[in-house]
Amino acid sequence: MATVRSAIHNIDLVGPEYRDNTRMATDENFVKIRLLDTSGEGGDETLWAEPLDNGCYRIRNIPLRESLRHLDIVRCVPSELEDDFPIFTEVAERGPNRSVFLHLLVAIDDDAELGKALQSWIEQSSLCEWFTPDRLALSVAIERYEDCVASLAVLEHDKKLTVFRE
Repeated sequence: MATVRSAIHNIDLVGPEYRDNTRMATDENFVKIRLLDTSGEGGDETLWAEPLDNGCYRIRNIPLRESLRHLDIVRCVPSELEDDFPIFTEVAERGPNRSVFLHLLVAIDDDAELGKALQSWIEQSSLCEWFTPDRLALSVAIERYEDCVASLAVLEHDKKLTVFRE
C-alpha cells in the first residue's frame, strides 16, 4: 500500500498504487503507446505500457478510451513516423479490471461520508489516477466492479459525486 498526501483535498489517501506519470518511463521501464483518434473528436491518446513480446504491451495506466482497460494486453505496430510511439491495433487479451471514472461534486475533506467511501474503493482498486482536482479514475477488479458502482450510486444520489463513465 502507498500513502499519498492529496494537496487538492488536504487528506492522506492510501491505495495499492499511485503513479507519477513523469517518472514511469525511468522508474519502471515503461514506454508510451499511441491510440489513434479515429473519430476525429478528441485527438490521439498516449498510454504508459509495459513491453512484452511480439509487439504486445500491457497497459499500465487507466485509458480514457472506453474500449480499453488498465492491464489489458494490446498489440501495436511501429509508427511510420520517426521517433513516434508504437500504434495500438487491437486488444490481445482482456485485463482483470474495469475502470470507474468519478467527478467529485464536493470536497473530500468537507464530507466524511464521501471521504470514507472513496478511501474504501481506493484501497480495493489496483490503480487510482487523478486527472484533475475533481476527477479521478479507479481500476477495479471485475468481480468487485458492480459492488463499487452500486455503493458509489448512493453518493451519486446524494449529489456528492457523479460516475461519468463505467
